[in-house]
Amino acid sequence: MDAHRLVVRQHDPRRYRIRVAIGVLLALLLAFGLFELGQRAGGHSVFRADERRQVLKADLRELRGENQQLKDELARIRTSLEVDQEAQLRLKDALTESAARVAELNEELEFYRRIVLPSEGRTGLRVQSFEVTPVDGVAQGYRLKLLLVQSPQRSGRAVGEVRLSLRGKLDGADTSLPLEALAAAPEDFEFLYFQDVDLDIVLPDGFEPESAEIELRHGQRNARVEAASFPWQPKG
Repeated sequence: MDAHRLVVRQHDPRRYRIRVAIGVLLALLLAFGLFELGQRAGGHSVFRADERRQVLKADLRELRGENQQLKDELARIRTSLEVDQEAQLRLKDALTESAARVAELNEELEFYRRIVLPSEGRTGLRVQSFEVTPVDGVAQGYRLKLLLVQSPQRSGRAVGEVRLSLRGKLDGADTSLPLEALAAAPEDFEFLYFQDVDLDIVLPDGFEPESAEIELRHGQRNARVEAASFPWQPKG
């Protein structure tokens, strides 16, 4: 009989609604608290990010200013280097020109020294130098350049005629060819101290020159003939 006892309890709807209301209120309070916490944290992060951004912008402006200063300094250095290089080039050109001028003056001085103080006691009319150079565009053509000088100690002008012949081999035989056989002619001279004489010649086929025999004939009758011999050594 006790095992089948029926228990009857009273149910109050108001108490249930109060519990539900309290639960909802607690949930709302928790949600509001989480929202406020998120807002504060988010606002703090935004503030820190903005502050960092301002610092970076300031650093960037400073770096840009330093970069511009470096560019300006580099431009000044380049300009200075260009000016220095240009000055060095001008100085180098001036030194080269000066050295060339000194060499030219030394050569000219030596030339006049040989005239005033000739070697081997030669004080009269003479052939100071003899050069042979090929003539471009002319087969077997050559230019003979003679420098005639006389000592300043001699009075009067040197007047006369240059005669020249080439000695060598023609088809294996010893031969001497005068200017007339070389498509040229004797050249007159007249000077006080020195004179250049150029003779353009053409060698006949098969002729191999070995030396040039030069005679300077004075204009006076029965005057002494000055003779000189030079090896055949073409330049170039």
